[in-house]
Amino acid sequence: MVQIQLQNNAAYRYLGYCYLRLGDVDKAMVNYGRAVKINDEDWEAHRGLGVAYMIRAIDKDNKDETLKARLRAKAIQQWRLSLELKPSQPRRERLIKLMRKYSE
Repeated sequence: MVQIQLQNNAAYRYLGYCYLRLGDVDKAMVNYGRAVKINDEDWEAHRGLGVAYMIRAIDKDNKDETLKARLRAKAIQQWRLSLELKPSQPRRERLIKLMRKYSE
């Protein structure tokens, strides 16, 4: 699908989700990023990109505290964008709790 429709942001968003489920966070970030680049108003892609950033930020193998802080900030930024684009999204309260937790 992605190879056929290179400007289909939903295809990249779904691919990002699939990579997250498979545990390939780097490829998930790339594909969510492509979805956002194509359509900056895709709240689901922003939310997914935030999840990918946060997974990378809380990775216990990552010892670089500066990098972790930058990734947490990027995750929260993506989640805020997602909530701005669709304030009434599913699991809104859970996302807000995560933002609070990782902002401290």
